[in-house]
Amino acid sequence: MAALACLAATVVVTLTFEAVRDEQARLMIRASATLVVVEELEVAAKVLVTTTQAAVNGLETPERLAEATGRRHIVPALDALEKLVAEQPSLLEQLQQLRPLLVGMVEAAERTREALAAGRAEEARRLAAPLQTQSMDLAMALLEEMEGAESEILMQREASWRRAAVTGLVVFGVATLALLLLMLAAARTVRTEMRERERLAGALEAQLGLQQQLMAIVGHDLRNPLAAIKTQVALLARAHDLADPQREDLARITSNARRMERLIRDLLDFTRLHAGVELPVTPVETDLVALVRRATSDLGRDAEDRVTVEGRGDVGGAWDPDRLEQVAANLVSNALKHGPPRRPIRVLIEGHGQEVALSVTDEGGALDAAEQSTLFEPFRGTPAGQAEPGASVGLGLYVVRRIAEAHGGRVAVDSAAGRGTTFTVRLPRGRAPRAGPPAAGG
Repeated sequence: MAALACLAATVVVTLTFEAVRDEQARLMIRASATLVVVEELEVAAKVLVTTTQAAVNGLETPERLAEATGRRHIVPALDALEKLVAEQPSLLEQLQQLRPLLVGMVEAAERTREALAAGRAEEARRLAAPLQTQSMDLAMALLEEMEGAESEILMQREASWRRAAVTGLVVFGVATLALLLLMLAAARTVRTEMRERERLAGALEAQLGLQQQLMAIVGHDLRNPLAAIKTQVALLARAHDLADPQREDLARITSNARRMERLIRDLLDFTRLHAGVELPVTPVETDLVALVRRATSDLGRDAEDRVTVEGRGDVGGAWDPDRLEQVAANLVSNALKHGPPRRPIRVLIEGHGQEVALSVTDEGGALDAAEQSTLFEPFRGTPAGQAEPGASVGLGLYVVRRIAEAHGGRVAVDSAAGRGTTFTVRLPRGRAPRAGPPAAGG
């Protein structure tokens, strides 16, 4: 009877410890996701202010300002942040102060763009002035306060997890000792099994912590300097006295910066999805053929020389243009990296009733069924021997699938000897929202 009681106590303590650890792990993931979204808002606000001032000073066009006004980036990020901090009254109160500031900055940038487009330069300067004054400072201060508060909460949760682990181990040790005295053989079996579970759980926690740290580095320490690099290269490219080799060097820098930006965005999207936050999409009426051509041109000279883009039938619809540019860029860059060198790549956009299909075809070799079944999984490399070392972290096709699903669509691959490999994304046409503020750049 005493042995059964000890065994029951061991089971209860173990289950309780597992429940506490799982809950703390969930809270830690949510806190890390909150930090990522706060950093994303901080970067978006800085890009908004920088681009607006550049446009007012004649260094950027109103069209470029339209792309950076932030409504498609800042507003969805605010909505995602509100869901993440819904159970934290202090952060929710700060968010309620932050939202009107950032939305006001977006609206000021949009009015500035409209004034510039109409040729009213003085009015544009007046409208852009608040972006560099108290509103911007207060918004940045609130973002920093939220980031600091969430970092403190994350530390407290880590400490709580450690206390729970220590408590659980102590109680478990006492129960194990009692079982050793009463039923040595059974106690050995239980102890061995629990140690293995602890080892696997510790390895999983370490992997999760490392991954979250990596995402924070990517989101904060790489994205800000990358934005500065792109801005400076764009300014240098406007010089009239550059020789052709210098312009080619600037073009290579721009191409690599865009590639790095796509990689960063894929990593941040993976972090958001891994934390259980859906990808935000803002559908607007979109010319899919023009969008794909624009995404292809951003991939550099190799893409311009090898890729052809063709549209057939009615290819109109309402989708998130930023997200579909991400899809097109990932699929075409995948074909450039893993298809035969210097061979053509064909992009075909076709309308089929209530959906539109975007297909990317290269002349590469056939993929077997086992490879095709895992192509869209995260951190899944391409078949051995086909990818250059360090060419990818294996997130591009995973992000493509999740973006297609966020639009209500799907993605598939067809590969066979003699006809190459084709990735096809099928998207319902969708409809743009009838109410609410217009999308940035519209």
